[in-house]
Amino acid sequence: MAELDYSAVARVYAWLERLIFGSLLMRARLWCLGLLETQLEAGEENRVLLVGEGDGRFLEKLLECDKYFRVDYLDLSEGMMREARARVGEDARVRWHCGDVSELVESRGYAAVVLHFVLDHYEGGELAGVVAKISELVGEGGSVFVADFDETAHWKVRWVVRWMQVFFGWTARVDKVFVARADAYFLRNGLTLYEESSFWRGGVYMQQWKM
Repeated sequence: MAELDYSAVARVYAWLERLIFGSLLMRARLWCLGLLETQLEAGEENRVLLVGEGDGRFLEKLLECDKYFRVDYLDLSEGMMREARARVGEDARVRWHCGDVSELVESRGYAAVVLHFVLDHYEGGELAGVVAKISELVGEGGSVFVADFDETAHWKVRWVVRWMQVFFGWTARVDKVFVARADAYFLRNGLTLYEESSFWRGGVYMQQWKM
């Protein structure tokens, strides 16, 4: 399992992201917000799972939505979770989990699972396993929202990904970033690609998969 604990850089992570990407990655995260709100319109017991949510910037925006839902925040980094809790405060709609997605296998039936820049830490069989676990958590008619890098789309993305590998490997001892698209694994687990868009000449892509 890839080591994804960004605690060592949690306090400066948002600043580093803006320094390198400006607002690009935040725009990619927020792409799904309107689609997610539509997903939540049908029921009263909607649950949303945010995997690898980090410092809570997307969670903060999600909690502003005028819909009824509960959120499970999940991240392997205690430092990131502290930053997220400080950002949004104690909201009764949010349950906090510091750990791996395998710890939530009993919590099935999510209306939506959000994966923002998470799958780029896995490849091959490990990536297939993570997608399979995520797929088990999604309820009938539920959605998986993905935002991530595609280094095959643009040479600048390959350069930035290599720089990220060196920097985060040195500062936070985070394992290699692989940047392997998971489309085939989502299809294999019974999901259908519903919406897709991209920024940066395809270097950053966003998807909505539906069960």
